[in-house]
Amino acid sequence: MMNLKKWLATLVSITVLIGALASCSTYNIFEQTYLSNDSETKIIIGVFEAQTGEYSVQGNDEIKGIELANSIYGNVLGKDVELIVLDNQSNIYTSESAIEGLIKLDPVAIIGSAGEVCSLTASKKILKAEIPTITPSCINPLITVDNDYYFRVSVLESMMGESLAEYAVERLKVKNVGIIKIHNDDSHVSVIRNFKDKVDSYDSDSHALVLNTSISIDEIDFTDLLDKVKESKAKAIFMPVAVNKADLIFTQFEENEMTDITFIGTSDWNNQEFFDMMIKHPEIKVAFPSDAVVNEDNEIDANTSSEASKFLLEYQLKYGEDAVPSDNVALGYDAYLLIMNAINTAGTTDRDEIRDALADTYNLKCVTGTFRFSNDGNPVRTINIATIVNGKSVLDYRANDDSITINKEQVIQTIESPEDLKAVEVEPVVEEETDKE
Repeated sequence: MMNLKKWLATLVSITVLIGALASCSTYNIFEQTYLSNDSETKIIIGVFEAQTGEYSVQGNDEIKGIELANSIYGNVLGKDVELIVLDNQSNIYTSESAIEGLIKLDPVAIIGSAGEVCSLTASKKILKAEIPTITPSCINPLITVDNDYYFRVSVLESMMGESLAEYAVERLKVKNVGIIKIHNDDSHVSVIRNFKDKVDSYDSDSHALVLNTSISIDEIDFTDLLDKVKESKAKAIFMPVAVNKADLIFTQFEENEMTDITFIGTSDWNNQEFFDMMIKHPEIKVAFPSDAVVNEDNEIDANTSSEASKFLLEYQLKYGEDAVPSDNVALGYDAYLLIMNAINTAGTTDRDEIRDALADTYNLKCVTGTFRFSNDGNPVRTINIATIVNGKSVLDYRANDDSITINKEQVIQTIESPEDLKAVEVEPVVEEETDKE
């Protein structure tokens, strides 16, 4: 009787697990992998993503990119790579159970998640399980700091600030640069500080930071601001404000015929709401960080990697010739490439060796940039900066582009020929752990 009870309890547990996985789009993969006898011929990569809830748009786009990359690079070390996707539902509590469930399935690596809170929830459990993991889009430094197993594809705001300053000085070649920020808003402290420091680091004879001012969160009359800008003669202004605030400011600049200024924003501007708003301001010039890789003719920029061309071609073959992938699709794609590169470099499915290979990634040319990693798992890579043409985001400049490599064996088809690029010695960059002033 006791054996029968144990057998029934085990059956119930298996049924519950299968039921949970059946709610995911990857139940068939689970069935093939764990309920069949050929699991030794497969390599499992877990995908911890927000398929539902607040971050579902970003999460599902990242899954699109991961699955697209898997359809191209679906075999490594002579084994097929299978994806197991678990939905964390954009929720702290569900994220905890989802990452625990994924860890129990023993993947060699994990990709995810969109939504800072989801990845923060998973971070300690990933460290304890010692599974190499990479988040495509999260930028909270606490996710990877003091965690040797968590990496990210997106760059931190500190590097973003430096790249936007480079854009203002090197691409726009303006003499007078300004900053307009929201008073008492600490959400962009790091990016503002690093923008200012980078501008100050350039030769003061050829440029100057001539404006550094604040506006109130509920301010709607910008007469004083307009006077300050006129007096400063700033022609490039970094302005990390929300879409609605930018709309009001642009309107008053247009009314005063002050349209010879380029306004530089954060990645918060890289969305359809901002693009739609800009239709009302055809005379206003803007720029913002983006992982866009297409130009105004919907073609790959000539300076991007061959992997970017392959990515766009495969995406359009699957979703239509006019389809333009979002940033999150590109980030998910690159997260998968980085994991595959690490597995192939390690030459084994041992997770510690894969982690070490991922940490040692050196100038791997992916879609969104050329990757290396700092000691805290943060990418040191090129950063794409876009503008708006005909209502869509198009690539305008590549910041932090060293165009460097070293002689290493190509591991998957994402590294261009080393002889085409100049080899130099580069010290790793360690990002700051906090954004306090």
